[in-house]
Amino acid sequence: MNSSSQPIGFSRAVAEFAGYMRTEKGFAPSTVEHATGTLKELWRFLNDEYRQEPRLQDIDLAGLRRYMGYLYDKGNSGSTRGSKVAVIKSFFTFLARRGYLEKNPAERLARPKREKRLPVFLTLDECHRLLEAVAQSPHPELDVGLVKLMLLTGLRVRELTTIRFSTLDLVNRRIHVTGKGPRERLVPLSQAAAETVRAYLSVRPTCDHDLLFIDPRGRPAQPEYVRKVIREALPHAGITKRVTPHTLRHTFATLLYGAGAGLLELQRLLGHSFVTTTEIYTHATPQQLRSAVARHPLKETEEKYDPFGGIDPSETEPPEGDA
Repeated sequence: MNSSSQPIGFSRAVAEFAGYMRTEKGFAPSTVEHATGTLKELWRFLNDEYRQEPRLQDIDLAGLRRYMGYLYDKGNSGSTRGSKVAVIKSFFTFLARRGYLEKNPAERLARPKREKRLPVFLTLDECHRLLEAVAQSPHPELDVGLVKLMLLTGLRVRELTTIRFSTLDLVNRRIHVTGKGPRERLVPLSQAAAETVRAYLSVRPTCDHDLLFIDPRGRPAQPEYVRKVIREALPHAGITKRVTPHTLRHTFATLLYGAGAGLLELQRLLGHSFVTTTEIYTHATPQQLRSAVARHPLKETEEKYDPFGGIDPSETEPPEGDA
């Protein structure tokens, strides 16, 4: 056991684990927040199960399996339950390796089978309608810039809102992106994407922030602001499906794959560690892909709202040296 004379409590254990994730593993704040939220939910469940606050060393595999059953009954998807299993296994492995527990109760906790679901994406017509609706917002230059750049680059929403002038290279048309964890990549910008950024810069308020996108209150734009922009535009665009910033990332990948981009190209553009993650875009039906790319590369449409600006798939190849 750890040299401490007192067994570690739950709050301290979670705090140490969160610190380990941040400083030693380099996880993003959102990942750390998800992990701590999962562990707090587990703790509340076990409190109700045991009808008293349990000690960490009293938690066993049976209790963890009951928690997984609770998540299933609550309607959590297989992928959501899988991510929570990963957190729990990592947490108890961390405690065991630090000497706080003699045995790891989560060692044999099984991950649920992942459900194969097609990603939701927008058709080209829906892309145009969304951009036209966003252009009617009280802050069209900012809002169109955010939404259009996501459609043009496939960036994660947090990657988008953390673009800095120091990481943006409009001359060579690329962005240096820090993705999930410590992973970094160079994301090339099409001509249309570079012009989108320049259009926003022409109206960007003057301020001391190094971050590119500034919200209407003069503060760095946050992911929740992007979600709000999309959510409020959907009814005006006549789009009834559930659309989030990640849907725009799926749209970018699906349209490029349908237009002939290879899986390895998409993997590098999206920043996936494994090509198996990217393979989900190969499961779209031919009808879906035909519908999505029916008018690609949009040369006949109005340039202002053209989310791909006549992009040639060959132009999406990352510059040499991209990891």
